[in-house]
Amino acid sequence: MGAHRCFRPYRATTACLRTRESQPTLPIKWRKSGAISAGTLTAELDLLDRAWDIVWWRRLAYFATLITTIFVGLFFAALVYVWPNSILDWAEKGLVSIVGEGAEASLKWVLQKLGSGLDAILPGWLAAVLPEVSKYPLAAVVSVVLLGTLFFVVSSALQGRIAAYAEWGWADQKGLPAAAAPAPNWMNAIAHPGRKVSAWCYRVLWLGVFVNVVGFVLWIITLIVLTVSSPIWVWRELRRRPWMA
Repeated sequence: MGAHRCFRPYRATTACLRTRESQPTLPIKWRKSGAISAGTLTAELDLLDRAWDIVWWRRLAYFATLITTIFVGLFFAALVYVWPNSILDWAEKGLVSIVGEGAEASLKWVLQKLGSGLDAILPGWLAAVLPEVSKYPLAAVVSVVLLGTLFFVVSSALQGRIAAYAEWGWADQKGLPAAAAPAPNWMNAIAHPGRKVSAWCYRVLWLGVFVNVVGFVLWIITLIVLTVSSPIWVWRELRRRPWMA
């Protein structure tokens, strides 16, 4: 039991190897075969820890892609509802304050010309949203470019870096030269403390506060609904036996 204590979760393994003064205890089959040493295992876990840093960035890119997708969807929602216009107008004004009104006017003219020229060949759902795009040109172009960059460029680059770190995490078994392992960069320097902060937020704020508060509110609502629609009337109806009338 004690021999495998350091090999349960990944984080516990890393902490165990870095905090214990003695050599970490390896599984019996590894110690007998001599396939891996404690020093080699520590180096592998360092590379895998760097991979987890990039996974943290991939998580941020995922949520950024999700938020940007929702924002792009507001242009289509504005065709049916009024409330998306307030969000789009706020974003457009913020971008105008950065790039200026001249850039907005030029971009609006380009979109209107493209829309009038491509209106006949565009699908109906896309042609219908062109007026909203022309109304908020900066917000539309920036959000679409950002969405494409996150989806096609950033996500692929992060996935490739994760694969590289994971590949060299098994460099000893695969016979890869240790000198060719990818070195950590600024992303690892930011992600290492960022992972601790996000883990604390998830554990304390999300699981400890939000989940409990929402659960309590739902419990109160359920209690009120059950109290208002109490099944006492059902018992009264059964005592009256309406089917025997």
